[in-house]
Amino acid sequence: MKTLRHALSLLLLSALLTACIGNPSRQLAYNTGPDDESGLGGTGIIGAITGFGSIFVNGVEVEIDRRTRLSVDGEVVDEHPFARGEVVEIVATGKGLMHARELTVRHEVIGTVERSDLDTRTFRVLGQIVLAPPSSAVLPLPGERVAISGFRDPQGRIHATRVAPAGQTPGLVTGALRYDAQGVARIGELQILLPADSRVTDGAMVRVTGKADGHVLTAQRVRVLPATPFGKAVRRLLVQGFLYKSGSGGYRIDRFALNLAPEATHALPVRPDTPLRLDMRPGERGWALQRVIRAEGLPMGRPERTPLNTPRWRHPGSPVMPGRGMGGMGGWHGR
Repeated sequence: MKTLRHALSLLLLSALLTACIGNPSRQLAYNTGPDDESGLGGTGIIGAITGFGSIFVNGVEVEIDRRTRLSVDGEVVDEHPFARGEVVEIVATGKGLMHARELTVRHEVIGTVERSDLDTRTFRVLGQIVLAPPSSAVLPLPGERVAISGFRDPQGRIHATRVAPAGQTPGLVTGALRYDAQGVARIGELQILLPADSRVTDGAMVRVTGKADGHVLTAQRVRVLPATPFGKAVRRLLVQGFLYKSGSGGYRIDRFALNLAPEATHALPVRPDTPLRLDMRPGERGWALQRVIRAEGLPMGRPERTPLNTPRWRHPGSPVMPGRGMGGMGGWHGR
């Protein structure tokens, strides 16, 4: 009898192991690498959404549920119809399948298209030069109101990852605010009329919302963005963006100082039209590069609800422009 029970136990154990190994849906790690330490102190993530499971950003899957604090351009929301190509900032915890503690969707500019140039595949919104997504077959027409997700290059141009209809959303522009010789505040070619009590310093990164009239935006709200995103809440960064030379002779990506030897930049796959994805950890001076996250083979997943995140987001389905549509990164906007 003991022999029979022992044999049955072995068969049951073998069946359980086979089920776990043979079912890939039980595997929680997605392109995070064997040295993933994302559970230590949290992970800061900035990048464009490439797919859905919950959501995939920079090669990792991030779960969204009731505990996640959601916001869009700094405004807290209850839910959001996430779409491929939207740029998000996330504070996440866990390994493999991460959990988002905080998640904000950010836009570079929201406003009316002023002009389009088919030859250069660029268009202008609120004085900002926007490069159309590579997958886009068409450009938005002058007069259309659009919301642009993407990344700014060192020249200040926005490389769009998604272009979506803006509806009646107020005008918005995110970028470095500069004062010209006459003391006029500008972001790119757009003049910003700041509130009388505003004390924004030259070069500060800001998000300005307000009413646009021609080449002037009358600011109704000005948010100075923190010089150190995420503060001390994270011990690892997965950041997508363009590599900049800073005034101190170093480098930065997005708003992060990158401790990178000049000769090391030659080993990076730097392209003027494609932002990098970097995995970084704290270094002696700024953040230290751990690895480059390759764009090839990033998980796409598929849009499907799960019990945990159902209350906080729905299947992407924003309406496209009537009869048209603007391609985003990896697909049409709103899909």
